[in-house]
Amino acid sequence: MIATQLPINKFLQAPYVQFVIPVYQRNYDWTTTECKKLLQDVVAVINDLII
Repeated sequence: MIATQLPINKFLQAPYVQFVIPVYQRNYDWTTTECKKLLQDVVAVINDLII
């Protein structure tokens, strides 16, 4: 696997994007709180790029 740095908005719009979750992280259960926090963080990053 080759990792590259990419702005989040470009990453989310890129074709053929594949999310790979390592086996050791698959058993982690996200609650609504963690999902909301992740979404808030993504929106904040995008807003910082726009401003």
